[in-house]
Amino acid sequence: MDHYVNYAQEKVFFTLPREWNLISNQDKPPIFGVSNPVQEIRRALDHPIGSPKIEELARPGMDVVLLFDDLQRPTPVHLALPEIMDRLNRAGIPDHRISGICALGTHPIPTMEQLKMKVGEEVFSRLQGRISAHDPHASDNVIIGKTHRGNLVEVNPHVAFSDLIIGV
Repeated sequence: MDHYVNYAQEKVFFTLPREWNLISNQDKPPIFGVSNPVQEIRRALDHPIGSPKIEELARPGMDVVLLFDDLQRPTPVHLALPEIMDRLNRAGIPDHRISGICALGTHPIPTMEQLKMKVGEEVFSRLQGRISAHDPHASDNVIIGKTHRGNLVEVNPHVAFSDLIIGV
């Protein structure tokens, strides 16, 4: 029996060994979002849980990194990032001190065109030359410690040396 996963806005088909016990092979119904996503993003930014507002965290002269997921996740980054960047601007941080990094985990590294699709035209333009995808195999990643099992923990150098990191 053929199965599929939703990947990159298409269905990728595959088969499983007969001896595997498949728990479910049904698509889950879509979860309906809020009626006004931008208004909800603003509300969340005005009332953060467990953190000060962005405007209280940001200070003029800071270098800021915005982390966002890739196209495999439905996060409305194209709606959230303009709101976040506008708040950073109001706090005294101009766009040229802000960079964006796609934190992709183990997913394939996206192309610039895919990054543009994820963040939208406005943000892509505002971050021109300062938007990239993290490369977990890059030689310039910075070791920041070890896990309790002794595995090295490495982060992107832009993240390691930034003053403020905001994840979406």
